[in-house]
Amino acid sequence: MTTTRGLKQGHTLGRYELLAPIASGGMARVWAARLRGHAGFSKIVALKTILSEHASDPEFRAMFLDEARIAAKVHHPNVCETFDLVSEDDVLSLAMEWVDGVALQRVYRKTPIAERIAARIIADACAGLHAAHEALADDGAPLGIVHRDVSPQNLLLGADGVVKVTDFGVAKALGKTHATATGQVKGKLAYMAPEQLSANVDRRSDVWSLGAVLYEITTGKKPFDGETDAQIARALLLGARLAPPSEIAPGYPKELEAIVLRALSYERKDRYQTAEAMRVALEAWLARVGQSSTADVAALVRSRAGSEIESRRAELRALCTDPAHLPELPPEDVVPVSSTIRPAAVSPSSSKLGIVLASTWFAIAIAAGVVAWVVQTEAPPAPPPVVAVAPPAAPPPTAIETRPTTRAVPEPAPEIAFNVSPEAATLIVDGEAYKGTSIPKPAPGETKIVLVRAAGRADRVIVVDSETPAEVDVDLGPLLPLSTR
Repeated sequence: MTTTRGLKQGHTLGRYELLAPIASGGMARVWAARLRGHAGFSKIVALKTILSEHASDPEFRAMFLDEARIAAKVHHPNVCETFDLVSEDDVLSLAMEWVDGVALQRVYRKTPIAERIAARIIADACAGLHAAHEALADDGAPLGIVHRDVSPQNLLLGADGVVKVTDFGVAKALGKTHATATGQVKGKLAYMAPEQLSANVDRRSDVWSLGAVLYEITTGKKPFDGETDAQIARALLLGARLAPPSEIAPGYPKELEAIVLRALSYERKDRYQTAEAMRVALEAWLARVGQSSTADVAALVRSRAGSEIESRRAELRALCTDPAHLPELPPEDVVPVSSTIRPAAVSPSSSKLGIVLASTWFAIAIAAGVVAWVVQTEAPPAPPPVVAVAPPAAPPPTAIETRPTTRAVPEPAPEIAFNVSPEAATLIVDGEAYKGTSIPKPAPGETKIVLVRAAGRADRVIVVDSETPAEVDVDLGPLLPLSTR
């Protein structure tokens, strides 16, 4: 079976010619590609392909197809458009709108953005997400889409200042062919609503994420942060105090602070009930303090990422003129893959750097070999004269007492056993489904978040540490009424 193994510059998938890899994520790689048509027609698109190591995995293929089906139903100027699904030689590819710009993450770069421009960016993102939340199936039924991964990485800012929501790869929607496994948490923890840790999400979970992004890009700090995911999860689940933006950034506009804090309300009923309601609140604030437009966003993009965008444009122009002008890239299956999407600029210097590094290592290897050869072939010094010495007399034999040897048996690692009712319940530890009813006891100073779940019953969240008893009783109570499940 042919997979994405071996995909490289110049390869053609359907009508699309691969030009250069742009980004790489956990399950897919995004390429700049050229759509070729009749009479010299051509168009640059973003082509997303499953990485070679996941190409034959039915679960990843199902997720990829779900993304295609979901994204194809969402049409809005603030959503990255999906054009085509290509399956050639068993390689799945998704053709999407090419955004001539960068991700919000590249513009933010831990440097706060002016409140008015930040509000403009998030207001436009609200508009795109509301369109996704309101999307309908072909029969007119609501799709119930929830993005679940709203973050600075998935909000694209065009050089023209237009904001685009992208990457519905982990979106939740009715009618999906791929079901999220029990205990499998989707999204980035720093922007995740508390209820998302139990996979119980709706559109208000995306509202939380929008509030988290707005909080971060205007203050320079994430709403909840920690050295480990467990610390962040604990803060989310236990409703830890959220520092108001004005505590971090003195002079923060009070009305904007109220919008941010409402979006980040722990209880969903206290948040904006729709992304559209949050957009309206942001637009009203902007109307009072002075409007900010796409032109202001474009100016921000130019000032912070203009050279990056120009460099990419020049590379694409050169590739479209002469695809062979750059040294051939290695096959896709040997290109390093990061766990998070990172821009991967392609330039002639990258292959030259590889040659320089290879030459350097080769020189070091040769130098080491020469040194070894010199050491081994250099004439050894003359040995000292040998003097004969009589060996000492052997001592008389003595009786040796033998005793059976015993090996110390290591003590079993301490565990915490959960006595759960009903017995069919599942333990989810720090977001991952756990087999069995016992977990290793955390080390001193460490905490674990344990979610106990059984079908038809209310979830229980338990935080355990090194002081937790060896046994914990958990009763999930009676079955919930059908209307509340």
